[in-house]
Amino acid sequence: MTSPERAVFISRDHCLGCHSTSLDVVASGRFDQGRVGEFLAADPWGEDPLPFLTGATWTLVRCRSCSLKFHREILSPEWGERRFSKWMTSDAIKAFEAGERNVNSFDRAASFAEHVVRIENLLRVSRPGKQRRKVLDFGCGDGEFIGLCAAFGFEAYGVDRSTARRENAGVKVYANLESASKHAPFDAITLFEVVEHLDDPGAILKTLHGLLDANGLLVLEAPNCKGVNNIETLADFRAIHPLEHINAFEPATLQAFAERIGFRREERRPVWVTGRPLVALRRLVRSWLSPVVKADTRLYFRKA
Repeated sequence: MTSPERAVFISRDHCLGCHSTSLDVVASGRFDQGRVGEFLAADPWGEDPLPFLTGATWTLVRCRSCSLKFHREILSPEWGERRFSKWMTSDAIKAFEAGERNVNSFDRAASFAEHVVRIENLLRVSRPGKQRRKVLDFGCGDGEFIGLCAAFGFEAYGVDRSTARRENAGVKVYANLESASKHAPFDAITLFEVVEHLDDPGAILKTLHGLLDANGLLVLEAPNCKGVNNIETLADFRAIHPLEHINAFEPATLQAFAERIGFRREERRPVWVTGRPLVALRRLVRSWLSPVVKADTRLYFRKA
């Protein structure tokens, strides 16, 4: 019986943000051993990736210059395609989300609706006379957000690399950014839980910067990896998953990353879609206190 072929990795030896080569190792290990091996084995998959990862190592590094953390070793483009086409099948994605999603579908839709209303309010200030606004959701999954945008009257487009995600979408989703770019310029571009997955997030954000209309909006959301420096718990694994979450942003590093490319921070004004007044009150108080209590990685920007 022949052994399975081994996955091929490439090394990112420069900082993704400032391009410095001064990198410190934060944590490292093998994919098939320790807690990482346990968590990978417990996740649902189409084709099991572990036989292909035997002996392969992962390394989380931090840039000495700008403090950005990221995984140095990432799958090669060919093996990245295998991950999306064979490892992350439609059934595997459904099984994972059924086990992980900790909000009900109403709360998830309400959260998306809040983004739609906030985007509309901000665009009214910068484009008061425009009737039809264009939104692009990059990494849109099965298109829930763009479907909601369309229901609110936006001209909405989505891009997602995953074949399984596109097949499950109830709206038109493009396979690549080049196909969607024919609809540019966009008034707003959103990336919900996407930048942590990208091999070269700087290159993608530069391209998106060029597709935004003057003074257009960029919305970035990513896991907050502040204080996560190793993989000991399931929460650690979900934050800095060495196959999936290959970029580990914190509030300060995510803001600096976007500003370096040519965006400026915009205040994320509170919006609530809820029938529960006490929930709205608690969130209003939290929004007042958030600059003091806790920064997060849910950020709005303008094209500078």
